[in-house]
Amino acid sequence: MEYKKSKDTYQNPKSQTQEYYFSKAPYNFIPLNNELITIKKECIPSFDTYHKDLYTGYISLEIETLTPLYIRDTLNDEEYSKMLANRKRKDNKKEKPFANPAFFSPGSLIRIPGSSMRGMIRTLIEIVSFGKFINFHDRKLYYRSFADRCKRLRDEYRKYIKPQGGILKKEGLSYYIEESNFEIIKEKEAKAILLNYKLKDAPYEIQKLKYKNKSGYLVISPLINGRKKYYFIEIPSSGKRIKLSKEDIKDYKNDKERKAGINLLKELERKDEVPCFFSKYIDSKGNNRIAFGHTKMFRIPYIKSIGEHIPEKLRKEENIDFAEAIFGRESDFASRVFFEDFYLIDTQNPLLPEGNPKILSTPKPTCFQHYLVQGNENLKDFPKNLAHYNDGKPIRGYKLYWHREANNWKATKEEVDKHISQYTTIRPVREGAKFQGIIRFENLTKEELGALLFVLHLPEECAHRLGMVKPLGLGSIKIKPKLYLSERQRRYQDLFHEWSENLSETPSIEDFKKSFESFILSKLSSNLKTLWEHERIKKLKIMLNFKKHPVNTKTDYLDLGKFKDRKVLPDPEKVYDNKLT
Repeated sequence: MEYKKSKDTYQNPKSQTQEYYFSKAPYNFIPLNNELITIKKECIPSFDTYHKDLYTGYISLEIETLTPLYIRDTLNDEEYSKMLANRKRKDNKKEKPFANPAFFSPGSLIRIPGSSMRGMIRTLIEIVSFGKFINFHDRKLYYRSFADRCKRLRDEYRKYIKPQGGILKKEGLSYYIEESNFEIIKEKEAKAILLNYKLKDAPYEIQKLKYKNKSGYLVISPLINGRKKYYFIEIPSSGKRIKLSKEDIKDYKNDKERKAGINLLKELERKDEVPCFFSKYIDSKGNNRIAFGHTKMFRIPYIKSIGEHIPEKLRKEENIDFAEAIFGRESDFASRVFFEDFYLIDTQNPLLPEGNPKILSTPKPTCFQHYLVQGNENLKDFPKNLAHYNDGKPIRGYKLYWHREANNWKATKEEVDKHISQYTTIRPVREGAKFQGIIRFENLTKEELGALLFVLHLPEECAHRLGMVKPLGLGSIKIKPKLYLSERQRRYQDLFHEWSENLSETPSIEDFKKSFESFILSKLSSNLKTLWEHERIKKLKIMLNFKKHPVNTKTDYLDLGKFKDRKVLPDPEKVYDNKLT
């Protein structure tokens, strides 16, 4: 198969090679859809009867692992108690965090949980049916950027960071900041204060003390450019008190990247007050807001949340898409598909020995050069003009993992021994193992059943991805579906008909798939012969291609230190066409 060269050709006077701009990662994205295909609520059938013009039955699946597969087992009572006791220890003798290494096997029966399959299949249906994008955590990301290579981000930070000193307090369920003065203390003078009060010269040492006959707090910042900063925040005798909104507190709590030990709200649980720095700003909706932190150049939230980078029509509650029509809406109507567990049927030595997966250097959504669309205009004078989360660029879309060779997923004994608390232990099912189970469905239209079969019965070269440790190559599986339709008349004539004998396999899988494809293409006003020819779905086919996936060196994680270069993640076809080295 040939893929057309992308219209985006990124050039730069400093370098004519695409590698100048491009990053790499074991994942990539299927873009958000411009069109939204919806289902009318009145078209969803009632659930108290079988409808003669709809389809009921089951799909039998045989699943073969193409690479090792791992889904973690649950903990028994003893294991769970051990884990909790370890977490509660306050000394420095905590044991390695306990995690059951066994494959998912309640009752000692190895299986793939139906819930895991359900989640994977639903995501694929959302993609191919041009549905809503609603399964995300809508929150504001935080950043600190006074030395970033992206000049636009540096300018944005300086625009919003106007730090003032303050004292953070809590009364009942409300939080307040009392405005106060602060001053920078020279290192030599700060060292003398620390010696006098017998304090550690450690980041964020909080201690009430006297300085120049004033009561206040000495605050020590973490290392910035190899040096610490020392501040004195005065305790105000009387001053303006600012009430923090629930949104201000919520945003602060949602900052997942804040380092441990510098959470002001947790400090406030043990103390009456804590010193802080704060800055006033106006959010994207025109509301007056307060950002706060533990040091002068603290992390601040982007003005826009993640949800504001998703087109409104793709996140509207009232719209019903294909996936929701099939899988149900909790507050409105039930699911019409039911995933049973998929049990191991190949029982000869199914498990690999226990191993410790390598630690993954996963970039988070704050890595905007990966997670936001970057157009040609953003790559001019790279990387100064990259789009960030205060811009209007959309997110990249659905995050999927490349198929990879699973020949180097284990950490070495030396690596594990050096940082034992950072490693987990797993015992995967080996390559070539087989599972079997069924998906039941009731009252699906021909197009809805076609959607289910379209994402289950992939093109020959494609395969699914499931389970944990996907970035290291685990979790590639091949699914072979067989369709069985209920014989409605015989079902009502003979109560035990479908219990006492198997239904006959329906050979018309392709017919149902074609009905779904024709429906989607008609809604897109497209003359394409197959949905796989659509530019957006081509990218999905590239990501699912197991037989011709890129070599591992093209889909490795970058070293953590290289993320600061802000190189952009290329589209899937650029990786597939060997445009990335």
